[in-house]
Amino acid sequence: MTQIESLERVAKGKLTGIVGKARADIALINRRKHEIATAFYDIGQALVRLKRPGVWRALGHESFAALCGVELDMSVAQADRLVAIVEHMTRSEARNLGATKAAALAELVDATPARDTVRGALSRGVKLPGGKKLNARAASTRAIGRAAKAARAASKPATKRGRRVSKEDARVGTALGKDLRALGVKDGKVTVLAGLAGRRARVKIEVGVEELGMLAKAIRKRG
Repeated sequence: MTQIESLERVAKGKLTGIVGKARADIALINRRKHEIATAFYDIGQALVRLKRPGVWRALGHESFAALCGVELDMSVAQADRLVAIVEHMTRSEARNLGATKAAALAELVDATPARDTVRGALSRGVKLPGGKKLNARAASTRAIGRAAKAARAASKPATKRGRRVSKEDARVGTALGKDLRALGVKDGKVTVLAGLAGRRARVKIEVGVEELGMLAKAIRKRG
């Protein structure tokens, strides 16, 4: 074997090694991409369960935020984004969007005063303040984030669906929240939302399943 043939064989061997490693890397990336696409939804579902007051209290934490920081090394803001994904869309919808865009779209749907859904936003678009419409399916994650920020800025507190929450209805919500706290539901949330035209406000109540008895007591008191 000549020296040239020897060098060619060495070069070919090195090239084969490089290609083999590159193919292994490509396979690894494709495998991990699939894991990333599914894992964030699984994490969100687990966070939904961990966010229940009875759960993080049972673990000895003062709040869901404390659990996230101590047990998960995760900010509560990041956790809430993953929770919002699970609350607003199916696994299939989330996987098609990807974690970042899914979180941005969930935030936008929450920020708009209309009863938007992720499915509706993707099929019909989202009406923004000023009358413009955002094509959520085609829009970039950054554009969706800007739209959510604009929608939040344009919405006024206690004003939704074309009417304001009356002082009387707002007082009912405040009183119910105080009653829940007095009964020991420290992290219960009572939100008063403006109703449809011609109707009184609506009340959104968030408590743990194990706290439903205390909620019933608070509601009976208000009744």
